[in-house]
Amino acid sequence: MENKAINKCKYSNYYCLKNGVLTEAIDNNRNTIKESKKLTWAKAPSRAQLRVKINDVLFSTVRPYLKNIAIISEKNNDAIVSSGFCVLRTIHINPKYVFYYVLNQEVVDAVSKQAKGTSYPAITNSILMQKAIPLPSLDEQHRIISKIEELFAELRDAEESLNKAKSKLEIYKYVFLKEAFEGRLTTLWRKQNPRTQKIIRTKLSVKKGEVFPNIPSKWQMAEVQDVATVMMGQSPPGTSYNTNGIGTPLINGPLEFGPEPFSFTVLSKWTTQPTKKCEAGDLIVCVRGSTTGRQNIAGFEACLGRGVAAIRATKIEAKYLYHYFNYSRRKIFEMGTGTTFPSVSYEQLKQFLIPICSKEEQKSVVIEIEYRATIIDNLEETIINCLRKIEYYKNSILKKSFRGKLIISDSKSDETKELLNKIGNEKIEYLKNQMTFMKAKPKRKKLTEVKKSILQILQDSDTALPAKEVWLQSKHKDDIEGFYSELRELQTKITEIKKDTESLLTLRHENR
Repeated sequence: MENKAINKCKYSNYYCLKNGVLTEAIDNNRNTIKESKKLTWAKAPSRAQLRVKINDVLFSTVRPYLKNIAIISEKNNDAIVSSGFCVLRTIHINPKYVFYYVLNQEVVDAVSKQAKGTSYPAITNSILMQKAIPLPSLDEQHRIISKIEELFAELRDAEESLNKAKSKLEIYKYVFLKEAFEGRLTTLWRKQNPRTQKIIRTKLSVKKGEVFPNIPSKWQMAEVQDVATVMMGQSPPGTSYNTNGIGTPLINGPLEFGPEPFSFTVLSKWTTQPTKKCEAGDLIVCVRGSTTGRQNIAGFEACLGRGVAAIRATKIEAKYLYHYFNYSRRKIFEMGTGTTFPSVSYEQLKQFLIPICSKEEQKSVVIEIEYRATIIDNLEETIINCLRKIEYYKNSILKKSFRGKLIISDSKSDETKELLNKIGNEKIEYLKNQMTFMKAKPKRKKLTEVKKSILQILQDSDTALPAKEVWLQSKHKDDIEGFYSELRELQTKITEIKKDTESLLTLRHENR
């Protein structure tokens, strides 16, 4: 066995399981091997028999999902598992010990490096089955599991609290945006600035009987077309696309979007036959499909594809427009529902209602929004960092567990050897039972193809047969020269009958 394999098991009285061999590492410094025994993990069922039992450990073998690891509960007993999973069934080893071992990020990373394939890289069962595992006594396994679960429970409580706090921040973000566009965040500003500039007059302001949201008396509702220019995208010919930077940048949809609502669009494709164009700073909104309502800001002049629209603020502050559309994303998406493929039209977009106030107050609204958004973003970043630390602590706990550093080891060599003997005896019994089972199975009789001569084929047939059919059924199927040679030898015993363009062969009556 290679020293590299033993390095993962540098502590005394522990055993490593790799390549079907359990090896005791007794010298921490020299990594010398005392003895080895031919023992393996229980075999993973074949794909045709992939039926799991209680306490089986299920490990996904497709690389993007390698972290999908589970231990089978009673409700999933005897369930059939699809391909793409390796089932680990332990023999006289605590299944949770194996579960936590393969959950260790070090193990996941190690097997992931050996994945093969392009579209869906995957590992084979043998890669996981051959991974070394430290094996203490059964009692010590129980104590390690108990300590892991005790520490994990504390981390789980902290994780739940952080996720609840994160959810509350999302609610608060929606609430303060709602208050911002109902004028409640700038109540004090209006008291301090009673003589604000007049807001623009729109056709909505003179309509009677309109029911508007609870907005201040000095505010009014307007259609987007009253305060901004709306431009729907139009895809250029597909043959004009390129990724070499030739022509005009193209914004087709989320592929050209940055990660956040206020991110700038990114360069991805270009077109040599631009159609509708936007300008840098325009608001870009998705108007088709599941991403309808998602937004970005144009980082450059670009051609607009069919899946997006550009909105350019003309009579209001651009940032005020950005924030309102971010707040209204769900409303925009709902405008496009009701069909199989969500889509928002030009008419719907230009008639979309927006609350407006004086430009001075719009600036104040933006300041209030961005002040609160900055606080929330900082809190979210803190929460995310804490969640990352929890994940790091989990991996650290697992790492220490299987290096003998989580608890004080009191395993005795005799206890471990006794465990190995039990595993060995169980394995021998298992193999005996498998051999008995295979012998008892009724053997299938192999159907061997009888190769016949032309004479035998014609003797077995009561009617004339096409020459081609006789050839294909004969022992000369792959040897046309041999077929004609036998025909020449039988020319006095057979009769050839012409039927249209087909030649039929049959034996003469005296030769039957």
